[in-house]
Parts: sequence; structure tokens; C-alpha cells
Amino acid sequence: MQPNTGRSESQGRQEKSHGSNYLRLLKLPAEIQVGIRDNRITMGHARTLVTIEDPKDQLKLFYQIIEKDLSVRKVEGSPERSKETC
Repeated sequence: MQPNTGRSESQGRQEKSHGSNYLRLLKLPAEIQVGIRDNRITMGHARTLVTIEDPKDQLKLFYQIIEKDLSVRKVEGSPERSKETC
């Protein structure tokens, strides 16, 4: 039997999910991590960037997001991301 911590099972899963997402973001190049910290891009942008395998492509898209003020939806439909899924 597990001790009652005052959290529901779904809250515990949600917290674990958030932790996993943060750990995945640590795989991004340091420059992108700094961009997240400095609010140059959102967590939504970062979650999209982490799905791209090549760090050079990640950085290229990172700079495009900043330069063109791209929304997360635009980034999700970008050619750089599309070529990763093909």
C-alpha cells in the first residue's frame, strides 16, 4: 500500500510527464536551452524542436522562429520538421 501524499494518481502521472518533457529538452543544444530560459521561444516551440534529430537543423529552425516570430503551429508545419518525419 502506498502512503497518501494528498495527490491523485492522475496528478502524479502528470507531474512525471512534465519531468520527462523537461529531461527531453536537455537534449537540445545549449543555445536553444538558453533561448527557452530567456523566453526567446516557448516550451511549445522547444517540444517541436526536440523532435528534430540533427542539432544543426534544430538551430536553423530556432533562429527562424526568432527572426520570423513563428507560432508553434507554423513551426509544426515547417519543412525542416517535415523532412525529419519522412
